[in-house]
Amino acid sequence: MAPSVTRRRVLKDYAVRLDERDGRIIGALQSDGRLTNVELARKVGMSESSCLRRTRALEELGVIKGYAAVVDSKRAGYELIAFLMVDLDQRRETDAKAFFDLCRKDPRVVECVAVTGSHDVVLKVVVRDIEELGNLTMTSMLGLPSVLSVRSSIAVKNLKPMRAFSL
Repeated sequence: MAPSVTRRRVLKDYAVRLDERDGRIIGALQSDGRLTNVELARKVGMSESSCLRRTRALEELGVIKGYAAVVDSKRAGYELIAFLMVDLDQRRETDAKAFFDLCRKDPRVVECVAVTGSHDVVLKVVVRDIEELGNLTMTSMLGLPSVLSVRSSIAVKNLKPMRAFSL
């Protein structure tokens, strides 16, 4: 059963227990986020009203954060996908802010994740060519005082295309 409205407000900052029906809704929407509620209900084997109530509850709880178009970067003219491992000078908080602002604002940076291990941050970037990758790393990033080093790995084949987390 979908959580009640008052319970939803209480649970907003906590993990939510999802059941198999919630998982079916999420999976169907990940495959096709443009499904109407009627199509979704039919696909997951639920009544339309129950499906709509559960979908709205998942959205309100933040389990479903939004809907987006999945773009084929190569067809859009961006031939290169690279992963950048970045080391930061963590003693300069204001300079690090400039790096994170760059990551948030630059559309070529599609993911930015702080990590443990031998690097501080891993970025997934999409660029038109090797020259643009060089400009991004050498000029934009290494030009910032907080960036100590950038190591890159170019993706040669996508063995499992990106898909949002699924249950």
